[in-house]
Amino acid sequence: MDSRGGHWGLWRLGALFGGAVGLLEGLRTIWPAVVWPDRAVLELWCSVALGGVAGGVLFVASARAPGVSTSGGAQPTRSPWAFVREVLRFADAVAGASLLGFVLWAGVLPFTGVNLRALLATALVAALVALIRRTARPPLPPAGLAGLVFGIALWWIAPWMGLDRIQARLQSGDGKPPPPVNILSEARPPNLLLVVLDTVRADRVTPYDYDRDTTPCLTRLASEGMLFEQAISAAPWTLPSHSSIFTGQFPSVHRTTRDHQFLNRSIPTLAERLRERGYDTVGFSANPFVSPFNGLQRGFRDFTMVGGVAEPTQDPFRRHAVFGALLSWLGDPEPLPDKGGGLENRMARRWLDDHMRTTPRRPFFMFVNYLEAHLPYAPAAGPRTRFAPGPVRPLIAPLVTQSFSVFALYRMIALASSMQPDDYRQISDYYDASVASDDARLEELIQDFERRGLLDDTVVIVTSDHGENLGEHGGLLDHVLSVHQTLLHVPLIVRHPASFPKGLRYRGVVSTVSIFPTLLEEAGATPAAGWPPAVPSLPRTLATPPPPFVVSEYELPIVEMTGLAEVAPERDVEEFAVRQRAIQDGRHKLIVRSDGGESFFDLARDPGERMPLPDSDAAAAPLRAALATWVASLPMPVEQQQADHRAVDPETLRSLRALGYVR
Repeated sequence: MDSRGGHWGLWRLGALFGGAVGLLEGLRTIWPAVVWPDRAVLELWCSVALGGVAGGVLFVASARAPGVSTSGGAQPTRSPWAFVREVLRFADAVAGASLLGFVLWAGVLPFTGVNLRALLATALVAALVALIRRTARPPLPPAGLAGLVFGIALWWIAPWMGLDRIQARLQSGDGKPPPPVNILSEARPPNLLLVVLDTVRADRVTPYDYDRDTTPCLTRLASEGMLFEQAISAAPWTLPSHSSIFTGQFPSVHRTTRDHQFLNRSIPTLAERLRERGYDTVGFSANPFVSPFNGLQRGFRDFTMVGGVAEPTQDPFRRHAVFGALLSWLGDPEPLPDKGGGLENRMARRWLDDHMRTTPRRPFFMFVNYLEAHLPYAPAAGPRTRFAPGPVRPLIAPLVTQSFSVFALYRMIALASSMQPDDYRQISDYYDASVASDDARLEELIQDFERRGLLDDTVVIVTSDHGENLGEHGGLLDHVLSVHQTLLHVPLIVRHPASFPKGLRYRGVVSTVSIFPTLLEEAGATPAAGWPPAVPSLPRTLATPPPPFVVSEYELPIVEMTGLAEVAPERDVEEFAVRQRAIQDGRHKLIVRSDGGESFFDLARDPGERMPLPDSDAAAAPLRAALATWVASLPMPVEQQQADHRAVDPETLRSLRALGYVR
């Protein structure tokens, strides 16, 4: 048989296999929500490529080994290395076609996380194999040649062109520079850094007296700044909570909730007011609910949504000792599983360097949302080893593996009786490990500010938008269906030596809505006419009295009710078919439901909200009256107030019953 035909047949097979792998990885990048069976395929590809490299080493060792001829005119015997050459040719085709297939589908999309490493590793393999085969005959096949050229070009050009910049151009802010306000003739106001650790509850971070060291960076910031022990979110989930932080208004006013997911353009934002003051503004978000699709990018000159939940599984290239060692040798240490935090930090570093080079005297406002603690829990290897060792329990696997889905989550909530204490214990451990991963991302960012000499001239506010249920209150999970403290009590730390005393712990109750006026005051900016902040700024001394109460709001959770009804039709979800408001004064808390029901707690004696007190308790009356007065004072028509928080109307209930959502 002609060896050339054999070579080309094997090359075609390699190209087919490599192209399929590349296409699959590209498709997975475009549609990350789909559960692709590509982990095994990628590991197989690693093994094939690694075998090709090993074969190449053998080939180099015997590249000049001649064929052996027999006497008497017999046909010459093929070199014993001919098979190695064919295997090498196959690996070369896999590398080249895989790279081209990946670029075909994902070349214009962000190269983040495993995708970037997969691309670079593939390019390196293609280049290495091709270089080893430079003396081979027949010449390099076309797919391998393309892989070689593109791989080398990408490797050398990528740091210069900045693949992160591609994504920044895809989803950016309005690009308008700050107005020429003359703040340079005045005392320069400080820079502002607002970091939201998405889904982090206060009682799981170390400076709030948690017995596990989950957050060494937050502990350090608390020792260098001011910690607010009773910071309460305006809402128990991302969109309304961030909207309140950005506008200084409560959800009943800005109305950015499930029903209307775009922030009203008539309400000025924090970034808009700061830019009018002359600040440069930049935002990075890993949460798709904090994005231009919700109008929360208004006022940011640059705003990048890096979204996408990473696979909780380890990077398959890291599992290979040779590939892992190669990436580490090239200066790429083992990364955290990336839900966007790594890319956010890289882009923040580049933005800071550009700012310091071009406009070093202009103050800036930077906003960062980290998603590391959000479901599915995907802690880095180090935190997982410390906080959640051991095999994953079968029932909770959907929360910590690639098989995550909201329906699996709703099934756990609806069928809480099937869960065991050890299941909830492991969920809690994985959450702690994820919070630790979040803290590691924050530490990277703070160190970047320190290295550039910016930290002490920057007002740093670190908080969360809401917390997380971990099996409390009847088996609730995630941040749905509840206004308990597990969702409302969040960390809040402010570091700025010039205006917030070092090491203070403020014990009074405060609202995260106070972040808006606090940052405006620090910048010397003012609220827009007609839109005063709903609450005062954060106290700066222990002598400052706290507000008399704070309020949190939660709209009708129709999406969650639908999910529960679909996975467990036998579960009566009518108890959740209400809107809720919570009012608390630092000790007592009253929850008022739109169906007329109430729950009253003494948080000092019952911080876990396990023992509701009678509604007739004398301490409930002042909170009830304060809430009624607060609702009446909201800047909206009375009929809108009533429509927004009345009990679910009969027609809606009939529709829900017809669909099987309530009984």
